[in-house]
Amino acid sequence: MAVLALSAPAFASLPKPPTINATQTTFTIPSPSTSTWTLRLWSHGTLEGSANATSGMLTVAVPATSDCAFQADVSVLPVGGVRFYYSGARATVPGCGPVHQSIAGDIFLCSAAGAQTTTEQTGGTLAATGPQTVASQANPLAPTQVPSGSYTTTATPPSGFELVACGGAATVETSGNTASEPVTVPAGGAGVGAFYVVAQAPAGSLSGGSGPPGGLGSGSGSPTSPGTSGPGTSTAPHKSTPAVVKVSSPKLAFTGLNVGPLVLIGILALVLGSLATVTSRRRRTITADRSTSHPRH
Repeated sequence: MAVLALSAPAFASLPKPPTINATQTTFTIPSPSTSTWTLRLWSHGTLEGSANATSGMLTVAVPATSDCAFQADVSVLPVGGVRFYYSGARATVPGCGPVHQSIAGDIFLCSAAGAQTTTEQTGGTLAATGPQTVASQANPLAPTQVPSGSYTTTATPPSGFELVACGGAATVETSGNTASEPVTVPAGGAGVGAFYVVAQAPAGSLSGGSGPPGGLGSGSGSPTSPGTSGPGTSTAPHKSTPAVVKVSSPKLAFTGLNVGPLVLIGILALVLGSLATVTSRRRRTITADRSTSHPRH
């Protein structure tokens, strides 16, 4: 009799069963009541969750299962009494489980022709702001559960690369060091931010390629030698300037000349000259002598 008296409010009207939908199971506790009410959710004999209270609404989340078939029951525990079964329900709810939304991001390579690719370039960072902030993290940004809504994703490039538009929706700063892109995350769906990079040109190089070391040439071929011309060009013969040798004495300096033969020729000329002088003097002496020894009558 005590149990019936304590639980009388529960039977003032027909018992109401719990409600099961794709995301949650609910039960509204009849009032007034001093008893403790418990809602439990089952799936093929496995308890998926429970909730209890003395008033208000009981709620248990519905998980994702292979066939989404569930059973819910409600029990009552009167003050100082014994728990007993109150009501229950069964339902199959396709698409069961919590609704998830996610946001993700990638940094891809942009081809030399300026076309988008799906080649992930590791490095750099990605972040997002909106209904929920996603802190900056290394690329790629794995799908992260967030509330639905409008987000702004931001990116910084990997070392040695710079961000480019590459026909995408991102707004890239002139420096190529940062970029941003609006991303919409629909209810129950996913949003993805895509960014693109190209390798930075080597420091000091000119656009369109660099020439050989030392600044020779125009990026291809080999330098031409003096007096010759390259393809499509005309080059005047190269005139070299003789080297000037500083002489530390008044004597004549011969640079690059073998002076041995010249010295011998000079000595020989002096000897021959001396002989010719001596011979000439002797002839004049002999002639003079003859003239004095045979005077004319």
